[in-house]
Amino acid sequence: MTASEPSRDLILDIGGLRTSFFTDTGEVKAVDGVSLQLRRGRTTCIVGESGSGKSALARSVLQVVDQPGRIVGGRIDYRPAADEPAIDLAGFDPRGRAIRAIRGKEIGMIFQEPMAALSPVHTIGRQIADLLTQHEGIRWRDRRCRERIVAALEEVGIPRPEERFDAYTFQLSGGMRQRAMIAMAMITRPRLLIADEPTTALDVTTQAQILDLLRQEKENSGMSLLFITHDLGVVAEIADDVVVMRHGAVQETGPVDQIFSDPQHSYTRELLDSLPQRAERIAVPSETASRIRPVAPPPAAVAPTEPILTVEDLRMEFRAASGRRFRRSESNVVKAVDGVSFAVPKGRTLGIVGESGCGKTTLGRTILRAYRPTAGMINYAADDGVVDLAPLSERELLPYRQQIRMVFQDPYGSLNPRMTVADVVTEPLRAAGRTARSELEDRAREAMLRVGLQPDVLHRYPHAFSGGQRQRISIARALITEPTIVVADEAVSALDVSVRAQVLDLFADLQQELGLTYLFISHDLSVVERSCDEVAVMYFGKIVEHRPTAELFTDPQHGYTKALLSAVPISDPAQRGNRQRISYRPEEEPAAVG
Repeated sequence: MTASEPSRDLILDIGGLRTSFFTDTGEVKAVDGVSLQLRRGRTTCIVGESGSGKSALARSVLQVVDQPGRIVGGRIDYRPAADEPAIDLAGFDPRGRAIRAIRGKEIGMIFQEPMAALSPVHTIGRQIADLLTQHEGIRWRDRRCRERIVAALEEVGIPRPEERFDAYTFQLSGGMRQRAMIAMAMITRPRLLIADEPTTALDVTTQAQILDLLRQEKENSGMSLLFITHDLGVVAEIADDVVVMRHGAVQETGPVDQIFSDPQHSYTRELLDSLPQRAERIAVPSETASRIRPVAPPPAAVAPTEPILTVEDLRMEFRAASGRRFRRSESNVVKAVDGVSFAVPKGRTLGIVGESGCGKTTLGRTILRAYRPTAGMINYAADDGVVDLAPLSERELLPYRQQIRMVFQDPYGSLNPRMTVADVVTEPLRAAGRTARSELEDRAREAMLRVGLQPDVLHRYPHAFSGGQRQRISIARALITEPTIVVADEAVSALDVSVRAQVLDLFADLQQELGLTYLFISHDLSVVERSCDEVAVMYFGKIVEHRPTAELFTDPQHGYTKALLSAVPISDPAQRGNRQRISYRPEEEPAAVG
């Protein structure tokens, strides 16, 4: 083998790449001297926490770095085929014809947030057609164009692709939007596909489908895949090679088996140790007995307490308008919550799990009375007795809004960017009529310390904090009224694995210190197993199984629960392919279990 032969096996060879953002406060080195190699036909995963530079690296390959950023040094050698010369993409003009000929044709990209990446004013079909027009000269109105796009949508598993061709982005679910992004990226059959966090906000079953789809497309076309993620469970499922990044630099590289079994860098070990599945076991139904962890010992017996929250036959229906004039009928009533009943003992945590669209967020918001329920009871055991919150007016609800609080999924979106942290955190107190400045300042400082932040950050604004810090601010805001119940709606789903572990520990510490009761809404089953005493599984507005956590994870009874568990990534590449994926068929299912 000659010295030049190994390089022919590389579709991408990055050397000393430096990408910086130039701000009013100076240069920010997002990618700081990164070197890595991607072998042809393989999947290389780049992992690291938010701010590690992995997305900036991915965008640098295609010269689509957000302003005010740019490549300031290094090379990106792209070799389309083994017998073709390498091309240095770093030397191209970001707006030039040469890089535009490669972008979307030779190298495709799936962005992290399809709602932001797709146009809201053009149909899905029209957006994909633009790529065919640009790279293959096929006109938008050409019948071949529509046929190609419909076939591509069908190939990625979008139901009724003829209809979705004419649909707009907002008319698709999160999973379908991501599938449409994949269809767009794959329509030109690229040699290299870059996927930037394509499954971060998806539930486990949709995530499993997307990963299976990418794996299948890779095998069918022989393309290479550069996969960006902070989820090491996903890495264990799909990676051939792994690159670990931190602070813009590569910390460690190697085959996936070596990274997971014998990590060399302390940061890699820290990331792996943050995985719940490294220390505990998500149990397996007998049909999928392939989990890799020993069963954790059962928790110590806890004396039963009276329920602080009892929900009885709760229903929340939404009416969908049809045409110019609305007429009520069964076909245009969406039953988001359909006869849900459960009770939560004081000081305990109930997990609510299910796929996107199952009604779990609507359930949480109905309990908070953000929505007035269509029917049913929400019995809250207040200090002065049990009260049904369901029929109360806004005025009657005021004292209870301080006692039942919510932590939202997106800490940045739920915090007013124009308000200081002090104003954000104390806003619930001001809404309750408590406006004494000295009290607000004292309570704000106390709240900051309680969630592990220093009071001197109170004068800063939300944009100045990391995702984990913003979530701590959201928790401080929820706790400042001294509530008894906290509804956490996907409160850690967007956080890195190590930050997620810190926030979950914070939730546990606060529960022990303050005697809080939690409703923990999540699609991440590993988080639910770690954090919850009981779990309720929702499917199309109904609870199909409700049991103690250990029982549900070790011996699930309902077919849908079994399907959810079978879709959770196994955090061990050695176990890849050793389990059976379960498909759920409602028509074969008996009544709810619990």
